[in-house]
Amino acid sequence: MNPLKPILQKGKTYFVCIYYLEKLPVPCIETWVYVGPSDTEQKSEGKELFHYFERPEVHYKEEIAIENAKFAIPSEETQQEMEKPKMRVADSELEALVYDYEGLKDWVCLLGSEPHAKKVF
Repeated sequence: MNPLKPILQKGKTYFVCIYYLEKLPVPCIETWVYVGPSDTEQKSEGKELFHYFERPEVHYKEEIAIENAKFAIPSEETQQEMEKPKMRVADSELEALVYDYEGLKDWVCLLGSEPHAKKVF
């Protein structure tokens, strides 16, 4: 087991952290909600296990509609919600891509120490 790979729990929020550019640490941070792994039989058959995530606006759609109604904010589906409502990540890619809250804080704190950070920040 890799100690840097997050231990995923259904319904918990995770963060996908990448750089827009390979040689400049311009961060891209997306929020996703974990909905579960692919069929666990795949792993026993030697196939790669995948993990699935939903966008928060999809996962919490009903709760958002209730809150919006309290404040007379009309609910409407966003284009982003329609384009990519779910994300699939291979188990082997979790360490490099998906972070829990503590991992997010660590990742953000290290941004300034990346090569060429002074060009960005």
